[in-house]
Amino acid sequence: MDPSPERIQPPCPVASSCGGCCLQHASETAELAWKRDLVAEALAKSGITKSVVDPVASVPCGTRRKTTLSWKKSKSHFVMGYNARRTHHIVTTHACMLLTKAISDASAILREAIKDLLPSGKGAVSICDSDSGIDVVLDWVGRPDLQVLEVLAALVHKHDWARLSLRIGAIIEPIAVQREPIVYMGEHPVCLPPGAFLQPSREGQELLVGLVLKELNAPGGPILDLFCGLGTFALPLAANLHRPVTAIDSDQQSVSCLAATGMVKAFVRDLFRNPLLPSELEHYEAVVLDPPRAGGAAQVLQIAQCAPKKGPKKIVMVSCNPFTCARDARRLTDAGFVIEKITPVNQFHRSMHVELVVVFSRV
Repeated sequence: MDPSPERIQPPCPVASSCGGCCLQHASETAELAWKRDLVAEALAKSGITKSVVDPVASVPCGTRRKTTLSWKKSKSHFVMGYNARRTHHIVTTHACMLLTKAISDASAILREAIKDLLPSGKGAVSICDSDSGIDVVLDWVGRPDLQVLEVLAALVHKHDWARLSLRIGAIIEPIAVQREPIVYMGEHPVCLPPGAFLQPSREGQELLVGLVLKELNAPGGPILDLFCGLGTFALPLAANLHRPVTAIDSDQQSVSCLAATGMVKAFVRDLFRNPLLPSELEHYEAVVLDPPRAGGAAQVLQIAQCAPKKGPKKIVMVSCNPFTCARDARRLTDAGFVIEKITPVNQFHRSMHVELVVVFSRV
């Protein structure tokens, strides 16, 4: 059997074993077509068949600004890398074509520095290429002694990283801080809590923000940003549209950092267990909804129950899971919302993951 003309030689040397990417064998054209079809299939399974899915918008490769590597240490062996597909086996990855150079360099430095420091056990290390430097969160087994702390602090200073923290159990403790890690949301810097959620790339963030801004650019009333995180959308919306923005998320640290900018009203609330009710939603003309992979079913249900003349007139949903997005979209269309636009976004090159922005309106 002849191979497909869209099949290519995987550019990564560990493509056959690493669990991070499963589309290394596909050309870029084939990957983007497959992801567009995946979005259309997810919507069709929820009964949404008449809406047109736009071509996939993609960001450049080598732009991922955050990664999490697994590590395992025994008396005679140390390994650090990504998990093999569907197993806990760790594949050593000395470089990754998806990451920024700063992260690739930092991971190589860390691998060499911690192999003799770490106690026996297993864990993970997260590395973020923040806008003020590398930010590391390293899982640690037990309590580190003074010598370990001194070595880790020296590592931060030597390589001019922003911060290194240890996660011991459920607690993250900063060990060495040269400067506060920050990320820019539009033109506004926001402090970055250790381990906080970020869009995978700066380029992807700008692409998503541009799509959301375009849909809400007309003059209008207050905007509600739900599952707001650090303000990926809330801050650019407030700065560019000059409309009141209220932002809500369950993560206390992220909301505190967002509120500290003074640009928006920001509140802590668990939207899974305590979604905003129709009586609260009726004060807003538009809603930006950016839930995690599980989707926003509880909150979407409340939006769907709003009276047409009182509830939000426009919903912009940003999703990282086409299937939960399709489920929530069906709930909104059953309530009278109309899908205006569907744009898939490829931030996760060579993987099965695809994001999408769906725009709804209701007269």
